[in-house]
Formats: sequence, structure tokens, C-alpha cells
Amino acid sequence: MKIVIANPPGHFPGNRFPCPFPSRWTSLFKDYPVFTFFPYELAYLSSLLKRELPQAQVKMVDGTWLRFTAEEYIRWLEWQKPDWLVFETDTVTYKETLKVARGIKQKLGTKIIMTGQYPTVFPHKVIEDGADYACIGEYEATVLDILKGNDPATIPGLFPKSHRKVLDIDWLPDPEDDDIRRIDYSYPGGCRWTRWRSVEVHAARGCPYSCDFCVAGTVYYEKNNWRFRKPERIIGEIQNLRRKYPGIEGVFFNEETHIVKKKTILEFCDAIIASGNNDLHFEAMANHQLLDDEILEALKRAGYYKLRIGIETVDPGTAKSIGRKTKADSLYRLLQTARKLGIEMYGTFIIGASGSTQKGDFATVEYGGKLLEERLLSSWQASIAVPHPGTPFHEKARTNGWLAEDDPEQYNGINGSVLNYPNYPKEQIRETIRVMGDRFACAVQTQERDTVHSEAGKITWLSPEERDAVRPRMKALAAAYDAGDDNGALAQAQEILAEYPQALRPRYVTAAVKERTGNREAARKGFEEIIALARDYNDAIQFAGGAHFRLGGMARDEGRAEDALRHFKQCMHLYPAHELARRNYWELETGNGKA
Repeated sequence: MKIVIANPPGHFPGNRFPCPFPSRWTSLFKDYPVFTFFPYELAYLSSLLKRELPQAQVKMVDGTWLRFTAEEYIRWLEWQKPDWLVFETDTVTYKETLKVARGIKQKLGTKIIMTGQYPTVFPHKVIEDGADYACIGEYEATVLDILKGNDPATIPGLFPKSHRKVLDIDWLPDPEDDDIRRIDYSYPGGCRWTRWRSVEVHAARGCPYSCDFCVAGTVYYEKNNWRFRKPERIIGEIQNLRRKYPGIEGVFFNEETHIVKKKTILEFCDAIIASGNNDLHFEAMANHQLLDDEILEALKRAGYYKLRIGIETVDPGTAKSIGRKTKADSLYRLLQTARKLGIEMYGTFIIGASGSTQKGDFATVEYGGKLLEERLLSSWQASIAVPHPGTPFHEKARTNGWLAEDDPEQYNGINGSVLNYPNYPKEQIRETIRVMGDRFACAVQTQERDTVHSEAGKITWLSPEERDAVRPRMKALAAAYDAGDDNGALAQAQEILAEYPQALRPRYVTAAVKERTGNREAARKGFEEIIALARDYNDAIQFAGGAHFRLGGMARDEGRAEDALRHFKQCMHLYPAHELARRNYWELETGNGKA
């Protein structure tokens, strides 16, 4: 029995790139290969099936990370020939995921299991669309029961039955880290806003709140669903990752919420310190309503440097409607304590939520701007409120006639509002987001280097003045290289590096010239240095993607197919439009020599 565990496609028509997190929501970016989160629940499922079904062939693939189109995914699956295909999908990714599921089912007769937010809300439709099984909510144990051959009518969490009892997450093995690698999701900077090279670890699962917009609190899990793993399990996983990836600098606890019970988090901080892992840089998702000075002090001792908190709104009417109240004065004092301790705070805001008005949202904008000006927030995220199907917010919107958009891919919180309130039309919501962006950008413009860039990004950072000054020389450098003037290009690159040693472009040109002139060892060293320096996500997109392609070509020429494949995959992730990288990937992956 061959089983493939799969994340959705990662390259949608119109050059759009998804960033899925189905127990929350999926963002969708046009013309920008956005970072991707580690698909933790699929990874848990993969390692669970390998443990419980040792005779089966289990393979996990992350088509989101690989930037597969639906057509490429079908091609890859045709090569794998799975008997079973398990997809995790949500409202935004369902259409493209369904293309793949239908395509491979038609070609191979593969059995399809759909999991995630969308099958939880619309199991009838998922079955009508051709899936064999639709799982409801948390799904690892449900999928295992299906693949064990249990009678479907007896399996809890499998449609037509509802949610099964929340599982003991300590029963799960550590998540998959062979078919996919945790380190590949660890780029700092970019939209991820992670200061250090941090791997994702999930210490807890679930959320005790029931905010009307939240999939986790109202759709994905049943009530009383928050659980924290045993500290020794979490510490053991961190230590295993450190041994496997010596270059990691931190851990991002990217569960729905990390801190709920005070006793639990204080004990965990003690466990981190006792294990000697407090030399790492930790960050976590947190509810600010549950934080206090004692918790913050313990977090600081344990190595936590950042908390991501949902401020959402300070407007009383909006807060009452969504079921999430922020006491502005109390939060302000808490943020002052965090600043004194040296703990960064990342604030998230929602615009256009249920019960909102433009006046109320503007009050939130001003509050957030003040926090940024006083450096009480180090970074921020603003989302347009999305009424995800299955949430109370969606039911309010449907009942009251607020829905202005029925295209599921628009439910992503990035491309505009799908709502028209009688007193707050979608155009005004969009305008409020624009005003927020301008206000917040003004608040942080004087602290750009400290707040926008990762630690890796600081190393390669050029100030606006430096960028303006060196731009003509960079253009001349590119022209010399393109014209084949290798000596001229090398000389210009060295001159620029003498003045701007942090600049990556002259390093890249130097390595490329070395490769073109036959000095492979110098070229290899140069490209490896670029990858080591270009760890910030935006740097990686510009420079590391190309360096991976060059190293992949060298490895392939030298017969090191595994190394070559790894480099070509990295290039596909960072530079999806690189057709030569994709051609080389397919030739090595499938051995069929076709582009």
C-alpha cells in the first residue's frame, strides 16, 4: 500500500502563491513567492503512519513549498502511483487541490482523503466532488483508522460523523523531518518577521477562545481543545533538531496559542533553562489577555525574545461582536513591561471585522501607530477580516446579506474585502487598510534597520543612501558581466566590495565569473558563501535561489544527484520562474528527461 501525504499546490493561475495554515487561514500573494509555514499536522500524520503502518510505503510531499502547479502535481503523482492520497485543504486552496485530486483519481484510481478546514465545513460537497473520504477537524487518528481498514461507519471524525474527541498530542511521534526538512522553512525576515533562523515547533494545539472569525476556535476543534505537550517531549524534539541542524538559532512556537495556563508555561520555562536550551531565541503566538509580569519575566529568563499577540481592535463595538476584547490601557502597561525586559512584541490587527465601522477601525489605527512610535511593538500585521465558511462570522455575513464575493480564493485577507456592510462598504475597508499602512510605515520609518530586518538581513543591509549611491556602479557591473568582460566585472565587483563589503550582488557576480572561467572550486565556495549570507528571506529570493541553481548544476555534472536535487528544489522554492531549475528537477526526480 502506497500512501502520499500532500500539502496543496503552491503556484496558482495568475502567478499567485499561497501560504496555507488551514486551522487559521491562507494568504494568497500575486507575483511574490511568499514564505510557507511548516505543514505541521500533515507532518505529524506522516510520521504517525510510518510508525503505525510499517508495511506501508508512506511519502510526504509539500507542493506548496515546491511551488507545484496543479498540473505539475498530477505529473509528480503519476510518477509516484499512490494507492491513497491525503490532502489538507481550506477555502482558498480547495479549487486547485481539487484539480489535482480529480486528475490523479481519473488517471490512477487513487483513493482520496480530504482533510482540513474546507472538508470540515463542506463534507457533502467534498464527497460530491469526488473525494472518497472527508475528515472533520483534527484528523491524524481518523486517517489512521481509514488506512487500517476500519469500518468507515464506526470511525469518529469521518463524515457523516462529526468531530472525534481531541487526541492526546503526546501520543503522536515527532513530526516528519525526512521527506520534508524543517530547516527549509526557517528563513528569517521577509513577511515571516522572524529575527533569527528559527525552526517551527508546536508545543501546544487548539485555542480556548471562540472569536467569531477564527477557524481554530469555532470550526477546526470542538470546545475545551487547548492542550500542551509534556515538556520533556518538546525539549527532546528541540534537542534532536539542534543535533540535526547545528545552524538553527531559535524556535518559533507557531501553534494557535502558546500561553494559556500560567502554571504550565512557568514549568515549561523552567524545563528550557534546566535543559540548557535557553541559549536559543524563542518566539511564540500568545494571547496578551493571559500574560502578566511574572510570565514575561520567566519567558525572558528562558530565552524568549518575541511574542506575537492578537490586538485585533480597540473599538468596543467591534470587540463585543467578535468576542475578543482588548483593554487598551492594560495592554499598554503590559507592553511597557515587555519593552523593559527586552521582549519584542509583534501586534496583529483586523480591519473590517463584524461590528466594525470606519471610525472604530481608525481608532485602532491610531492606537497601533502610537504603540509603534513608542517602540512598544517591534513589528505588525494587518489583515482584512475574512468570514471563513463555518465560522459565526460567516453565518452573520450570510444572514445579513454582507457577502460581496463568492470566489473562495478571495477569502485570503490580502486582496481586498469580501464584505459590504451597509455603513462600511468594501471600498472603505480597503481605504482603511491603506491608511493603516501609511500610518504604521510613518511610525517605523526612523527605525527601519532595527525593526524590519532579521539579524541576517542586518549583515547585508544597505541604507537608502548607500543604495542610491551604489546603484550606477551595480548597473555597470551587470553590464560588464552580461557583455562577457570577465576581468572588468571582477575588478568592478572588488571595488564595490571594498567600499560596501555587505553587498551581495558583487559577490554573486564574482562567483559567476569564476564558474564561467572554469575555476569551479572558487565558484563553489563563492556560491556557498552567498547562501550562508543570504539567509534573510528577501535576500534569499534575490541571490540564494540563483546560487542554489549554480551549485545544483555543478553537483549534477559531478554525479552527485541527491545534492543536485536538493539545490534545484531550493531554487524552485525561492525562484519559481526559473525554468532551467524546474527542468533539471524533473529530470532528476523522475528520470524521464522531460521538461
